[in-house]
Amino acid sequence: KILGFMQPGQFTLRQYPLSDQSDPGRYARAVAYYRSTDIDKALKEIDALIEKHPDNAFFHELKGQMLFEFGRVAESIAPHQRSVELLPNKALLRINLGRALAASEEPEDLNAAVKELKTALLVEPDNSFGWFELARAHGALGEDGLADLAMAESRYNVGSKPEAAQFARRALRSLPKGTPE
Repeated sequence: KILGFMQPGQFTLRQYPLSDQSDPGRYARAVAYYRSTDIDKALKEIDALIEKHPDNAFFHELKGQMLFEFGRVAESIAPHQRSVELLPNKALLRINLGRALAASEEPEDLNAAVKELKTALLVEPDNSFGWFELARAHGALGEDGLADLAMAESRYNVGSKPEAAQFARRALRSLPKGTPE
C-alpha cells in the first residue's frame, strides 16, 4: 500500500505485474490503478482482496476511499460502514465513514455523520481533520454555532490559535448559554 501511494503508478505496476496474484501484489496494484484514475481496475483488485479476506477492515476502507474520491459517494458508504463494523475503535475509519455520510447530503445521513465523527473524536480528540468534517456536517444541518465550535477545535489542533479564537468567539455568540458547548 505504501509503495502504491508513494511512488509513480508505473513503477508499482512494474514491481507488481499482473502475474503476481499475491495479496501484496493486488493491494499495490489497487492503489496504483486508483492513483492513476483507473477506477475499474482498482476496484477489481480490491474486490478480489475483499473476497479473499472479508474481515480485513483496511481493504473495505480503501474501497470506500476510492469510490468516494471518484464521486461515487452513495456507493462508498457501505464499504466504510463495513470497515467500522470490523474495527470500531479506529478513529480514521469512523472519520472516513462520517465524511462519506455527510457528503451524501441526506438529512438522516448528516445526523449519522455527526454521530460517527463525535465517536471518532472521543478516541482522537486532537484530530483536526475529524473536527473539520464535523464542522462541515453541522454546517450542512444549519447548526452554525456547533459548526463554528468544531472549526475552532480543528484550527486549534493544527496550531492556528488566532483562527481558533475567531471561530470560538463566533460559536459563543450562536450557542445557547448554559449548554455544554
